[in-house]
Amino acid sequence: MKKLLSQAIVCSIFLFLVIGLVSCEDDDTVSTDETVIVKSINGLDKNAGFGIQGDSLVLLGQNFDKVTSANLIGEGNPIKLTINNTINTNFRLIFILPNLENSDVVYGSKQLVLSGSSIDDETIDFDLRVPGRQFEPGAVFISNFDGLGFEEAGSDKWGCYGSQTSSGESSDDEYGNYIQFIWDGNPSPGFGGCFSGTFPATGIEEVNPLNMAIAFDADVNGVLGTLFTVIAQNRAGEQYTADITVNEEGWQEFSITFASFRLASDPEARIIPAEVGQMLIAINQYTGVGPATLNVDNIRFVPLN
Repeated sequence: MKKLLSQAIVCSIFLFLVIGLVSCEDDDTVSTDETVIVKSINGLDKNAGFGIQGDSLVLLGQNFDKVTSANLIGEGNPIKLTINNTINTNFRLIFILPNLENSDVVYGSKQLVLSGSSIDDETIDFDLRVPGRQFEPGAVFISNFDGLGFEEAGSDKWGCYGSQTSSGESSDDEYGNYIQFIWDGNPSPGFGGCFSGTFPATGIEEVNPLNMAIAFDADVNGVLGTLFTVIAQNRAGEQYTADITVNEEGWQEFSITFASFRLASDPEARIIPAEVGQMLIAINQYTGVGPATLNVDNIRFVPLN
């Protein structure tokens, strides 16, 4: 009886091990989802029909490492777009839109078709506008208030704070939409300005603040010498600041490397570009310069390497 009981126990253990091994083998053979998914498009907007010849087209998503070819399709022959594997990752693809004047593809309705040996085709429909202003290759837009950028940081997600007469989204026929903060000249709040909504991961892997900049257009209508502060907030809620003095009138383009931002509690600390999740642009009201109106547009991250 004892011998039979021992044999039963041994058989049970053996069956348990076999079942366990089979289960492990089954787990190992489960294939991962290789579907290419486009979560965000920077450089064109499918609804607004935004796209600029010679500008960069940045796609954020997943499984882009499976993509082996990309073609721009419209009237005429398809145009093969170059995939630069030195700057692309599995969740970011960057293309440079072709010079359409020298191609068969004309402006208007277009399709971008991504293909790969292990994936089904992913097709993106959009309208390509006539060439306009060109931005930096690889720029990832946070907000341009015309539909380009992250939805969570879009025009209806921006807010304003501090001493003000009126603020919010504004526009003009020549320039388009932008965010506006009007300071009434009261210095008691110390700071007042505009802040974006919290946006998702930008698709940027960069951790070196020397290799990434924040760029934007700004128009400060006030006394020359107005000082405004750009604030980059990481996902832990820490705010890193950099100051800009306005010495010219009218719209200007500003660019600041993330290495220039400082944390008040630790001046030696530097923000990691990949961890930025909110942007604020404020007027420094301690300077005594005012009142002033701050208009901001085309807020974007620009890789420098």
